[in-house]
Amino acid sequence: GDYIIVHFTWRTPKDSIIGDQTSTPIRVTEPTSKGDVIEGFTLMAMNDSATFLVSADTMFKGNMPDYLNVGDFLKFDVKLLEIMNEQQVQQKMQAKQQEAMQVAMKQMEEDSKIIESYLAEKKIKAKKTES
Repeated sequence: GDYIIVHFTWRTPKDSIIGDQTSTPIRVTEPTSKGDVIEGFTLMAMNDSATFLVSADTMFKGNMPDYLNVGDFLKFDVKLLEIMNEQQVQQKMQAKQQEAMQVAMKQMEEDSKIIESYLAEKKIKAKKTES
């Protein structure tokens, strides 16, 4: 089972955008039903783009949003950005985690400086405690 990362845009039948984002890794498995979008993914190569029509009835299974009607089809525009194996996915996720940790540490340092500056300016004595 390979994994893919896609950029996708969901549109209503009248072309209003419902969502526009880049996915987290999606495991490509056997399609679970006729017309499953996964089946379309298996036919794509790197950098391919495709538009899938997905039944709103199937997609929302009884929880139809007000802006859709029974029988409507959503347009699912997809661009295949990356194909990876499980090891590559794990490496990518670890790299993202490390990056997020670095951003959080930097933010903590900046916050600490702002707090210390405020305390000094207001002549407030405070004691730092362990988190």
